[in-house]
Amino acid sequence: MSINALLAARKGNMTLAQKKAMLKQLEDKQPVQSSAPVIKKLGKLQAPLSAAQQRLWFEWLINPENTAYHLGGGMCLSGHLDKDALRASLDHLAERHAGLRTQFVEGEGAKPAQVVLPTLRLPLESVEQHELAAEVAALQAHDTELSREQAQEQVYKARLARFAATPFDLRTGPLMRMQWLQFAPEQHVLLVVMHHIISDAWSKSLIIKDFVEIYQKASLAQPITHDANRLDYTDFAQWQNDWLNSDAEQVQQQWQFWQQQLTGHLPVVELGVTNSANSVPKAEQLVTQLPAQLAAQVTQFAREQGVSLFVVLLTAYQALLHRYTNEDELLTAVPVANRNQFATHSVVGFFVNIQLMRLPVAGELTLQQLLRNCAKQALAIQAQQDIPIDSLMKRFQPNLQGATPYQVMFNHLKDSSSGLAQLHGASLTNYFSLTQGIMCDLALDTTELSDGGVQLQWRVDSNKLSAAWISTFDEQYQSLLRTFCQAPETQIRDLLLMSAERKAALAALESGGKTSASLLSVPQAFALQAQKTPDAIALRFMGESVTYAELQQRVNQLAQYLVAQNISHESKVALLFERSIEMVVAMLATLQAGAAYVPIEPQLPEARLHYIIEQSACACILSHASVKAQLAENISAQVTWLEHLELSAYPTTAPNVTIHLDNLAYVIYTSGSTGKPKGVACVHRGVANRLAWGQTRYQLQGSDRVLQKTPFGFDVSIWEFFWPLTQGASLVLAAPEQHKEPSQIRQLIETEAVTVCHFVPSMLQAFMTGISSSRDALGGKALCPSLRQVFTSGEMLTLQTQQQFFSYFEQTALHNLYGPTETAIEVTSWQCHQQDDVIPIGKPISGIQAYVLDGALNQVPIGVAGELYLAGECLARGYLSRPDLSADRFVANPFAGSNSQGARMYRTGDKVVWNDEGQLEFLGRLDQQVKIRGLRIELGEIESQLRQLANVVDAAVLVKSSAGGEQLVAYLVLVNDAELEPDTLNSQLTTQLPQYMIPSVFVQLEKLPLTVNGKLDRKALPEPSLQQFSTFAAPQGEIESGLAEIWQQVLQLEKVGRDDNFFALGGHSLLAVETLSQIQAQFGVDIAVRDAFANPILKDLAAIISAQTNPEQEDALLDLEAFLENL
Repeated sequence: MSINALLAARKGNMTLAQKKAMLKQLEDKQPVQSSAPVIKKLGKLQAPLSAAQQRLWFEWLINPENTAYHLGGGMCLSGHLDKDALRASLDHLAERHAGLRTQFVEGEGAKPAQVVLPTLRLPLESVEQHELAAEVAALQAHDTELSREQAQEQVYKARLARFAATPFDLRTGPLMRMQWLQFAPEQHVLLVVMHHIISDAWSKSLIIKDFVEIYQKASLAQPITHDANRLDYTDFAQWQNDWLNSDAEQVQQQWQFWQQQLTGHLPVVELGVTNSANSVPKAEQLVTQLPAQLAAQVTQFAREQGVSLFVVLLTAYQALLHRYTNEDELLTAVPVANRNQFATHSVVGFFVNIQLMRLPVAGELTLQQLLRNCAKQALAIQAQQDIPIDSLMKRFQPNLQGATPYQVMFNHLKDSSSGLAQLHGASLTNYFSLTQGIMCDLALDTTELSDGGVQLQWRVDSNKLSAAWISTFDEQYQSLLRTFCQAPETQIRDLLLMSAERKAALAALESGGKTSASLLSVPQAFALQAQKTPDAIALRFMGESVTYAELQQRVNQLAQYLVAQNISHESKVALLFERSIEMVVAMLATLQAGAAYVPIEPQLPEARLHYIIEQSACACILSHASVKAQLAENISAQVTWLEHLELSAYPTTAPNVTIHLDNLAYVIYTSGSTGKPKGVACVHRGVANRLAWGQTRYQLQGSDRVLQKTPFGFDVSIWEFFWPLTQGASLVLAAPEQHKEPSQIRQLIETEAVTVCHFVPSMLQAFMTGISSSRDALGGKALCPSLRQVFTSGEMLTLQTQQQFFSYFEQTALHNLYGPTETAIEVTSWQCHQQDDVIPIGKPISGIQAYVLDGALNQVPIGVAGELYLAGECLARGYLSRPDLSADRFVANPFAGSNSQGARMYRTGDKVVWNDEGQLEFLGRLDQQVKIRGLRIELGEIESQLRQLANVVDAAVLVKSSAGGEQLVAYLVLVNDAELEPDTLNSQLTTQLPQYMIPSVFVQLEKLPLTVNGKLDRKALPEPSLQQFSTFAAPQGEIESGLAEIWQQVLQLEKVGRDDNFFALGGHSLLAVETLSQIQAQFGVDIAVRDAFANPILKDLAAIISAQTNPEQEDALLDLEAFLENL
């Protein structure tokens, strides 16, 4: 069809408005210039590598066994195959395409080059019928339900995997091979594997087309000719090298375009939700096909919109990614054929280029608006596709070299297998491809099939995204395409993506069920318990015991006093106490009087302490005289010192105060983003619900003893205090400051026979480390044998801590709880198991609803990360005297029923996901993201890896500024007598983390600083001294000095020290090869590329050179060292 005919056909499908728009575009359009000079036929048999080939060459040098860049597939054929014609086809393919006869070598100055051999015979391996029959029979014997066809399919796919697993030698070739499987005289499978460095998807189609043509002629004994004037890939590679280094106007225009696109921080598309210690991408794929009707609708819709099918499918992908991530800008890798000149269309080679498309997205955009934006941006980048991504990264994102700068990819293809149906004497029955590796988190390959269908091939890194996740994403992508075609004016945020079945499954997870029908406030429940068991021990503190009756009398008398001071409902009473019996009495008495208590730790800085008192508008302050110095003289509230208070005149019965569940119970102050703490105002209902659920779930008995050691300004203390006192158990108070000493905690647990206690995970780790010597001394006897249940909350519980716990306390249950202060202590729960490889925060407790939502308050599916919102009995009123902040965090609940007018939910700011087992997993804070030199870094990952190293007890990592820019600083607590060895730590971490995640500085501490609530106090970590950052140390000896000179020349630096890191100084893969070449020339040694990467420090590399240059001298020195040690 001619161009005019195509335009006429397109015009015939346009509306009047679309025709006018097209005419306007044609009027406005400037004359199109060629993007680059024409590639000329040079006829060279040797050429430099293209930019894309350079990367693959260097990765092969580092790891010759790597098969990630093997391309392969299989063809199932029915009929007769001519062996001689098959052999001739391969020979002629190699003759026609110089790329198939290419070897890769180190040229002058160690620069890589590609050499085309005059002739090369591509391998053809034949597997006979009897060998394959045995493999099929073995499979069927193992699985009797397997049909012959199914068994054959397993055989040839397994053989393709093994065939592809054999590495290629890029230096010697050949880099393409074929295997012929003869299942029967008329049943064949051809397997083909080639290296990506000589091929791409376009090349694969070209090879198939030429293979069919040559086989036909060979079968019919017809002459086979080749065009001697066609371009070779070496012509393109030489042209690209020359053009990129030229001052041509076109190349400068493209550099300027990409400078605007790629300078600064690149957008991050964060999809990964699965916790995995494996950092090597592991590919998993799902292949589906659009239903025929939907494929036809999408194709017709693209035609109506005047865009390609590629643009419609890409736009839908972008819309769904936005809904999953809520990011306002997406970065997507889009492969392009990069064959802008017609002469390259018939050349086999690695032309494909990756383009990075930055696309702003907002939920209020309609699908049609996004389509226009996406089409415009796609056209813009395709017009600038000549500069390879490797060259762009080197210039604009040098710190991202070696790291994949994108997380998602979209690739659109056309089916190339249809040509095989024309094979002489045989027909194609099936075509399959090798599962490719993956360099990002998610890739979608869409393929236009010859029958009008559209295939979707999803590839994911299974370390981050599960099979269930892929299935959900595919389902929602197809749903989005339907909406796209039927209602393109739909806003992205209003897209309905979940099916009714998935919504029902989600609803079952979101609710924790009904709460107890008869919730009691803490004063009510305590009073009832005191009547039941008046003589039971309610409280133990430093050897002193208090019965329920005694405690109730003291509480009632203090409550009567408070009522006499006009303390009543909604009054706030500040409690300034060290841990003591008086503290417990004051808390219960305040609640009994109908007021709310405001706990204040005496250790708080004076300014913060007084701010809380003033901001809470306390009616009075109850305290010890021992902390009198903490209060200023001009404090506005009345202060009552309990030691000086005479209560004998007050009634021992409870005051006549009715307490409602919606009355204010306590105000706890937490850190505020404005620099001032904010008061969370909680009511009795939330506490009552939490205690009722806890009793139903864990069944506290009168014989139990609950340890109270959490500072009372931390909401976990609430259940520590009140759960035992409302169930007839005994409350065991730790002495002031005792909770910070592991040995004292252990002694208290064992002395008081404590059965239940709570630890913040980091404190649990410190506790176990602190008592490890005691454990060794016991010789296998159980530590803390009375412990029945241990609860953790407040921060993420690590697998390492969990595993250590079960090794220390085999008889004790471990529970992981979660809950913000704004939702009455804890709202989800999970019982840990020793075999767990992921520790979730569990499901919502009774009376609670947990919603995982996106930025537009849409529910996200199972397996998709979102923000956690909480609703139900747990909610605080809000932030005291902060209506603005309360309105921001406590929002209307759109999921409440029609009878729940005014229902609210709390926006936690926590990133979570419903996992495949229906449990919530905590993924971190939504606002915690660290970037150094443009690289996204999760500090928790580094900390986790540090904690797994030998001799490391605990670790924290911060970002600190230095003269050289931002640096990662690791603070370490080591086992007793261990010395800090940064080089050892560095080398150990290098095996687990990329170089950019290795801390520059290591600081040893006796212990990590903790807040009064027992959490890590990052602000209290000391500033590292300037000497701890890398300082210059002059090279020592001839080899170090000579090596330093080579580095200075290659890296263009004035000086290099013996402790400097090659890559930290700006080195990269190609410069490393150049450096090794100079090392070989100067020192006469052959250093492997992998050794250079493993030893990037100058003195370490110099030691390897020294060992090769004078091994006898090294042996003599070792003998001398051994001799001196024996002396």
